[in-house]
Amino acid sequence: MWLGVDDTDSPTGGCTTWVVSEILRGALDAGLDIQGYPRLVRLNPNVPFKTRGNAALALHLVHGTGPRRPVGIWGGETVRAFLRGRPLSGGEFQAFLGRVLRVLRREARWGEPGTDPALAWAPRLLPSELYWSAVRTEVTPQQAVECLGNVPGSGYVSYGSGAGIVGAAAAIAWPGQRRTWEVISYRKRSRWGTPRSVSAESVQKMADQYPETFLSWDEKHHRLLVTPHTPCPILFGVRGRAPRRLLDASCSVESEAVDRRVLFVSNQATGDHVQSLPVSQVAPGMTPALSGALASAPLSLRGGHVRFSLKDDTGEIPCLAFEPGKELVGVVRELVPGDEISVWGSVPWGAKDPVLRLEGIQVRSLRSHMLKRRNPVCPTCHRSANSLGRGKGYRCRSCRTRFPPEAAEGSAVDRSHLLGIHLPAESARRHLAALPGDTRFRLAVLRPSHRLRADGSG
Repeated sequence: MWLGVDDTDSPTGGCTTWVVSEILRGALDAGLDIQGYPRLVRLNPNVPFKTRGNAALALHLVHGTGPRRPVGIWGGETVRAFLRGRPLSGGEFQAFLGRVLRVLRREARWGEPGTDPALAWAPRLLPSELYWSAVRTEVTPQQAVECLGNVPGSGYVSYGSGAGIVGAAAAIAWPGQRRTWEVISYRKRSRWGTPRSVSAESVQKMADQYPETFLSWDEKHHRLLVTPHTPCPILFGVRGRAPRRLLDASCSVESEAVDRRVLFVSNQATGDHVQSLPVSQVAPGMTPALSGALASAPLSLRGGHVRFSLKDDTGEIPCLAFEPGKELVGVVRELVPGDEISVWGSVPWGAKDPVLRLEGIQVRSLRSHMLKRRNPVCPTCHRSANSLGRGKGYRCRSCRTRFPPEAAEGSAVDRSHLLGIHLPAESARRHLAALPGDTRFRLAVLRPSHRLRADGSG
């Protein structure tokens, strides 16, 4: 039986991953097993009613058979999950369901604004369409409940506004085709809410020793990326492209005492929230990937942000690169109208005029760009011509001979270093943002299918 949980925490504390670790411990104490890794599934980061981090959790409860693999550490002992399993009987699951509800009553942040705990269960994975809708658009609680109702043997418990049922069901619907892993290490309960003690130097050493890990330490800006900034039970999390050595990597980090560690499979760093679209189909709440040409020169704004427009054969849209993105802002400033690019990012919910907030950019081709040095010299009068205005050319002051704009003397600017994919600083990336060099993301999303026509029209 699959269990999905969401929205048990609040800005003042709590953590849904901790709740699931308690459910996992209860299942093992009850003689049940889990099949596969516990799931940590991020959903659409743009929805207005999102939970903290917009992450939902799921477990697959079975009677395990065959080989096992490590999925956690409790009290110095390794917790293992099975690769295969036999289904639970209806009576077994109903007996355990009462235990799960007691965990929710004990651990959820009841009565706090925006906390709407929910639990969903299903005998099999729910349709993947529910996940794709929840990670890319908006799903209402009613739609999630309807999806559960279409699968015999499914059910749910939902509190408050009911928003939590969306994540709980979507976590069971995740197809898991693109995945990463994360080991979350938890604090002793007596330490919750106090300053965390994690050695930054040991995290740097861990990142070097285990190159399959990612987003642990921002080398350029000297920022620790494994620790949260809320009073939750999490001490730190180590993310990786493969699970085999991730528990060892987590154990190598020097820190305060760890209560437990759990290895989750996740859709983090997959780019699942991004979808390739033409400009004309962009709507608030989406994270579109667009391909076209730069339609306006980048404009620097107060605070170090940069604004420009992208045009494809269906329309034009303004784009913003924010200063915390650091390297991304620098790349955008060097672009000129006519450069062909792909961009992806979020469009704020409820915006009347959509503006794309950049998560990344791929520079595909660059137009020749001349750096002007001086006005043209008239070959008859041997005098420097005057400018007639931007793009209007030049005219000799003596004989009135006119010269085109390209007559100005200049030198070609080498901008070849801009070609390729550019992302914000590591400390400014979203949980779902695809990793550099992710070939699957590039092939699936960054397709130049809506580029500006050759004649420059839109």
